[in-house]
Amino acid sequence: MDPFYFSERVRQASCRVLIDGNQGFDAVARLENSKDLIEWSSWDPAKPDPISVGEKGIVRDSGAATYFACKPTAHSGPSRGQYLELRIEVRASPDKNERQALPKLLKKFTAFAQKELKCT
Repeated sequence: MDPFYFSERVRQASCRVLIDGNQGFDAVARLENSKDLIEWSSWDPAKPDPISVGEKGIVRDSGAATYFACKPTAHSGPSRGQYLELRIEVRASPDKNERQALPKLLKKFTAFAQKELKCT
């Protein structure tokens, strides 16, 4: 696997995770210079609930998001960002309760990102 790190030109990474050949979820990481640039108002109609993941987290029926301070160490690659936003998007289905499972998944995603990017 090639090493990954953010730079001035590469400020976002995303991937689609397939489960049993079907879409499971999309995961997005975006590096921002200020937490004021992290904006989730488009989720307001879904009535998100706050969750205790990262510095500020929210969950809705088909997604979850958080951000936290992340200044990668010198050994993790070039970066000038200060905050890492993480989002998970799923296709909500009426017969499943993704909203209950998303906080735990986002917590694992956050721990993985902090470790791999060596946030200080």
